[in-house]
Amino acid sequence: MRPQDLARESFISTARVAPVLRTVIDDYAVKEGITLKQNYDAETLSGGMSLVASTGGFTLLPLYMQNALIPSARHPS
Repeated sequence: MRPQDLARESFISTARVAPVLRTVIDDYAVKEGITLKQNYDAETLSGGMSLVASTGGFTLLPLYMQNALIPSARHPS
């Protein structure tokens, strides 16, 4: 998946509970020259995952969250 592909999708932010993660995501977007379309702001990381499942949008999570995801929710490496 290319960064430009992400720019076309609905982004679900978890900034309220993970402001450092949001900084990393914002820096990544600037580096890649993309603007993320934020349509939702999740209250928790698990809330973000729930919004992904219910809306078809995407979120970017720290690697340690990989073990909390069901296999179908993970992007193949």
